[in-house]
Amino acid sequence: MSVKSPLRTLAVFLLTLGTNTGCESPTPASGTDPLPTVEGPTGPVDPGPLPQEPVEEDPGPVAQQPPPVKEEPPPVQEEPPPLEEEDDADVARPFLVKDLSPGVRPGLPHVRLDGRAQLGAYTYFAADDGIHGWELWRTDGTPEGTSLVTDLLPGREGSDPSPLVRMGDSLYFTARMRPGVSAEYDLYALWRTDGTAAGTRRLVTLMRHAWDVTVRDGRLFFRASPQDDFFGMDPSLWSTDGTPEGTVNLGRGPHPPTPPEPTVTQDPALMPAPGASSFGWNSEAVDVDGTLFFTTQPDAQDGGLWKSDGTPEGTTRVEIKAEATFEHRPRNLAALNGGVLFLEEDWRDQNSLWWLERGATEARRLGKVAQAREGEGLSFASSGTRAWFIQGAPWQWSTQELWTTDGTVEGTVRLAPAGNPLFQAARLLTPVGDTLYFVSDEGEGSTYGALWKSDGTSKGTVRVQSFRENAGRWADVLAIYPAGSRMFLLVLKETGYEVWLREGTSETARFVAPLPYDFNYHFRNEAAVVGDTLFLSCPHSFFSGSLLWKTDGHDSGPVRGLASQPFHLTAHGDRVLFWTTDAEGGYELWQSDGTLVGTTPVRDAAPGAAGSVAFPVPLVPLRPGGPLLFAASDGASGLELWKTDGTALGTKRLVDGVPGVRSSAPANLTVAGDHLFFSAWTPESGRELWALPRQAPGAETSP
Repeated sequence: MSVKSPLRTLAVFLLTLGTNTGCESPTPASGTDPLPTVEGPTGPVDPGPLPQEPVEEDPGPVAQQPPPVKEEPPPVQEEPPPLEEEDDADVARPFLVKDLSPGVRPGLPHVRLDGRAQLGAYTYFAADDGIHGWELWRTDGTPEGTSLVTDLLPGREGSDPSPLVRMGDSLYFTARMRPGVSAEYDLYALWRTDGTAAGTRRLVTLMRHAWDVTVRDGRLFFRASPQDDFFGMDPSLWSTDGTPEGTVNLGRGPHPPTPPEPTVTQDPALMPAPGASSFGWNSEAVDVDGTLFFTTQPDAQDGGLWKSDGTPEGTTRVEIKAEATFEHRPRNLAALNGGVLFLEEDWRDQNSLWWLERGATEARRLGKVAQAREGEGLSFASSGTRAWFIQGAPWQWSTQELWTTDGTVEGTVRLAPAGNPLFQAARLLTPVGDTLYFVSDEGEGSTYGALWKSDGTSKGTVRVQSFRENAGRWADVLAIYPAGSRMFLLVLKETGYEVWLREGTSETARFVAPLPYDFNYHFRNEAAVVGDTLFLSCPHSFFSGSLLWKTDGHDSGPVRGLASQPFHLTAHGDRVLFWTTDAEGGYELWQSDGTLVGTTPVRDAAPGAAGSVAFPVPLVPLRPGGPLLFAASDGASGLELWKTDGTALGTKRLVDGVPGVRSSAPANLTVAGDHLFFSAWTPESGRELWALPRQAPGAETSP
């Protein structure tokens, strides 16, 4: 057999790869189970001279060029194959609503060719198939012999394995185990694999990818930052024999240069074909009186605006008729007065505001609009009967205007004109009932923010309260938290952060309590209201953990200290649920009843550093009172649909949409009418629209 270059073989294979990528589900990786991490001594050890000898590795047999793959006609839409269903009595079975764009992705859209490694008959490389993120794949040069090795970090970002280096009969690489507050603070690990999921084992936890990797005398040497080097400024030289106990830190040395970024191939022949998926990550969805309106992927065959009642025949593309030029690229959907409000961008890159009644086909153009924030576009704050928005030149506060609309041309009016000295940099548009509350600076160049409100008329758009008194040199409102008839405010003054409360018929808010002195608002702060109590995430400065804090307007204080900031705080009965991570594990679901002893993990679904979710995800109620649905992984399966009632026994996977370590990766969970809609991927259909009946099996239909 003639030997060809691995690069050429891999390129030929990828160009001929059809719809069969990843057709075999590998055995669940033992690396996703809790693995013993034994780190070597951190004391100084004389490593001797840094090894520099190049390694001559046997490339192993390389597969011959595969024959051209015969293109198959698009699959006929059929009932989806049965999913592996969990035993659950209170939640119905999810189903594919309609395959809007029959077919699946024809190949791997993103591949790193410069990081490949040969082991036996297979070439191993990192690839992103658009579903699992950057993970480890292998190929023997044929579509049938190409598969995902293991999904170390379920989710669309992936574990990002790099670099791949062979030593003996194993490959070594570093991969991300858990995301941090930003990409610079992710947690990584050194892994060893024999090319199978079961043979992929974690050796040591690190703070960065490894670099300067070389092999000498049966040991792998590399540079990397240890787990305690949070900022990655003091890397060490490491050595391993392929075992956890044989992986040692040889000591810190001078700061080496930043490792180069890997090259990503984006050959047009490898990109997804039009029509491969429809309802995906970038789609928008909104409930309009029980009907789901949603947008499809930009590359979908039948793009534009769609609607669904949860049945195949009731899932149709909205063929919009309009009295003006209409490109059929709607975005920024919002429910308004029995219809959907949206923006439409024409071929001149100009935005127009449109409204479409739920059962109609002719859209109404309300006028031309200009974005108010560069890169953010226009967003609507809708009370259901009226929507407010800001338009004007990006970052030019003097040109920005507050507008409102009820879906009619005559009801689309300007409330506050540009240049109003008492109306600058409007923000935090928050509907409370039929009233809009928002914050605006007290004049041009002012360091003081005031609370305003609007009833939808110019006369009724007035300032409510200033916070200048005893504020020092500045005061601003950073967040508005509606709580029934009450409203909490997060206020920043020169003296620190404070919580204020407006309640009952009172026009103004009163001071409640200060927040901890080291409270840090620069990161994402979240809140949830349980009854009359506000729960607030309070991250500390300098990444030193976080607090769960609460107040009912009278009694205030910390609930419990946490190793990481809580995310997606969600009220559930008399408790709050949220995602957080401790110093050892990944993100897991927690609960709190407002007490120290009552703030505990709900269930550690995936013990170990990986956690249940790579990134915290929203908790969406299926029905009033629950259960709450979300996407997670237990390590044995990929990212799938789960449910929780706030208890360990009631937290479990609903269905394994794609059995094995691959994922159906549910996203865009949206309740509309009698269904919870979501997007999910399967090998048979690609990423499409799925639904779950909200009514429990066997329950009587409400009259």
